[in-house]
Amino acid sequence: MYNLFLGCALTIASNLTFMDKLLLRMDIDLGLFGTIKGVMYLFPAIVYQFLVIVLKKLRRDVQICAASYFLRVLLPVLLPFMAMLTGNRQLLTLGSIILLPLGMLFAVIANNTLMTIYRKVIPQEKFNYSIGMINMFLAMPSYLLGLPFAWLLDKMEHLDNFEYFLIFGIAQLVTLAFELPAILFIRKIKVPYDTAGSTEKIDMLAPYRDPKLRVVMLINILHRIVNGLMVAYLTVYFLKVADFSMTALLTISISLGLLSTFSMPHAGKTMDRWGYSRFFIIIAGVMLTGTALFTACWKMLLILPLFALFCWDCNATPVGGWLNMGTYSASVKLANQENLNAAVAAYSICFNGGLSVGLLLASGLFGVAGRLNGSDLASQLHTYFLLTLPFFGLLLGTTLYFHKINRKSE
Repeated sequence: MYNLFLGCALTIASNLTFMDKLLLRMDIDLGLFGTIKGVMYLFPAIVYQFLVIVLKKLRRDVQICAASYFLRVLLPVLLPFMAMLTGNRQLLTLGSIILLPLGMLFAVIANNTLMTIYRKVIPQEKFNYSIGMINMFLAMPSYLLGLPFAWLLDKMEHLDNFEYFLIFGIAQLVTLAFELPAILFIRKIKVPYDTAGSTEKIDMLAPYRDPKLRVVMLINILHRIVNGLMVAYLTVYFLKVADFSMTALLTISISLGLLSTFSMPHAGKTMDRWGYSRFFIIIAGVMLTGTALFTACWKMLLILPLFALFCWDCNATPVGGWLNMGTYSASVKLANQENLNAAVAAYSICFNGGLSVGLLLASGLFGVAGRLNGSDLASQLHTYFLLTLPFFGLLLGTTLYFHKINRKSE
């Protein structure tokens, strides 16, 4: 029940399509989209490294998780209300750079604390399957609620900015209300703590010295980089070039998300049976194929279903979601119990740091594409997505290397 209510609460706050729509309506410079999102993920990745020891000593995982998720949803709510008070582009850009990263900081604290709770309470023999079931219940409600909210905002498109931002803010407050019952449910979880847990020193470098974990972290980084490269301008492409409505775009995203969500338990079972390395190779190869088809068959709508299934944003889709779950699961399952918090911190900085690098890199690649194509946005975005292909190739190569070192250790 906790994951169901939490998923409802995160419907808008954790959906970059909604955030992109808000930034577009606030008339934020397109060239800054990647930078704003990059800061949004880099800031929490760095700060969390300094917080992890303090958080462990508190031995209040449930309370920290509950409070952090509440603040994660609350802070982005302030942005549309700020836009109601001022139309100053510089102030709104500054507000985005402050509020979105702060919200993401609490998301990182909440997500990582929840990860340690999972490791402590879920039986290890069914860990991947259980994580798949949990992810299914977490994602499903946000997909179901996302579509009516998108439809509502499409219908309100004709309103002036004040009225539009008011509707947007009220929608966020509605989703925030779901966090209250979520808090009541998570407070019922009893987390076991070892007697030395509050005094032992955490070896923060331990995950990077482990050969397998080190490569898992690298796969995580590269996955987040390509995720950042795709998510930075994918919504812009569909709204500004392909002329999709927000409802149509969310319908595609939600359909993919639901497919990903309901397949998570099966993907977890497959990972338990095949092992991580074989699974990662297939996923990376499929994502590279999907992006290559998208760029090679530019403007061909018939190719979009394959691109959507194979790649899309490399995250909230069947293939990308499986890789996300796989690196998430491998980071904690392959870690020694005494270094669990260090592994969680390493996963966090690789996840958010890699995504930040991808988003910041996206702004640079978008600028290069602009110099090559002038002011034509369609041609600029085509060149941009072509420039992302080498990074997909690098991800595939790293999964092949991970498989190689796994075979040597067997």
